[in-house]
Amino acid sequence: MENNAPLNDINVLDASGAIGHYAGKLLADLGANVIKIEPIQGDSTRNFAPYLPNVESPENSLQFILLNANKQSIALNIESEEGLKIFHKLIENADILIESWSNEEKAKIGITHKKLIEINPELIHTSITGWGTHGDKADWAYADITGVAMSGVMNLAGFLDGPPENLPDQQGYHCASMHGAAGALTAIYSKEFNNSGGQLVEVSMQESLSIAQEIAMQNWDIREFIPQRTGESSQVNPMNLPGFGLYECKEGMVYMMTTGTAGAGFAGLVEMMDKHDMAGDLKEEPHWTFIQTQMNGANLRNLLTDEETKDKTREFLDHIENIVTSFMNSYSARYIYEYGQSNRVLVGIISTPEDISNDEHLKERNWFQEINDTNRNVSLRYPGFPYHLSNNPPSLRTPAPLLGEHTDKILNQLNYTNEKITELRKKEIIK
Repeated sequence: MENNAPLNDINVLDASGAIGHYAGKLLADLGANVIKIEPIQGDSTRNFAPYLPNVESPENSLQFILLNANKQSIALNIESEEGLKIFHKLIENADILIESWSNEEKAKIGITHKKLIEINPELIHTSITGWGTHGDKADWAYADITGVAMSGVMNLAGFLDGPPENLPDQQGYHCASMHGAAGALTAIYSKEFNNSGGQLVEVSMQESLSIAQEIAMQNWDIREFIPQRTGESSQVNPMNLPGFGLYECKEGMVYMMTTGTAGAGFAGLVEMMDKHDMAGDLKEEPHWTFIQTQMNGANLRNLLTDEETKDKTREFLDHIENIVTSFMNSYSARYIYEYGQSNRVLVGIISTPEDISNDEHLKERNWFQEINDTNRNVSLRYPGFPYHLSNNPPSLRTPAPLLGEHTDKILNQLNYTNEKITELRKKEIIK
């Protein structure tokens, strides 16, 4: 490990389930020594699809491989007396514990925050669960989708005329993990500089996701107004405006935002269409003056809610939309994006995983990280890090561990002899 890695002297125990894996990875990428504590049958996410071809279970889950790189693995039955003793020894040397056990699970194992702090008064105990450790829902079961639903975010996702929609790929778990990592690092900072000692960092997925509603709650608290689903619009109130939202192109799709205050605005889009002889009558009067003076969200909202102007305004906007749609359908998303951006028109490609994988900008920034996974006999390319540090950047050092790959090494460091390790393995305390 690089000696100047930001967290190279921080020891982390990651005993979490899927909800906390990304928290452990964020710390591991910054150089922390992260030990993944798994039951002897393996973490449940080792069974999650999709799977790496030509690799046998339980080592082939792409999700586990993604979120557990840079970690070591010890397979340990902590529900046994001897397994719990090993866990306590690990706690003695830990700076941070990340776990996602329910109150019932902790009671069954015999683990409490009070006991952990008795073992290690300097421990930053980070609990990441669906609802937190106290409150009337603390013992409720949860999954990513329940957190997204209960946080209010799902109610805002989707189109106005359709049902609420889930967010893709466990965004609830990722959000909870990010706040868990941030909370743990804040507690480490406080311990180092404020002598605050060890403490409990408690993360509720529901609370973490509720922040993503932005001003939806304030709308209800202050205005008693419930924001509606807006589909492709980013407005709190849905408005179908030309040059704002999703457009199908000759190949692919783009998202445009030209009725705001940034970039060249809608007039810039019309200029772009005019250079391709596809602006229709939009540069003729009175259309052009209207476009230059009224085509922004605030003005259009007023015009569309005024009884005297709303019908005429809507008719004109529909006319504009037909011209814009025809232009978009005539060129590829890549061309619209590159030409638009070169003329300060706010437009972006709706990227597929293939687009991201081939993105020249990301390649130029060395975002992708490659590693040779000798255990799985494959070279893997990982998505990069969410930040860059100029002096001591995060790094991809080791692939995701095999189940119990480092059990012996870790126990040796705790002064267990090889004979004792063999005995523990026969008793199925470890694997």
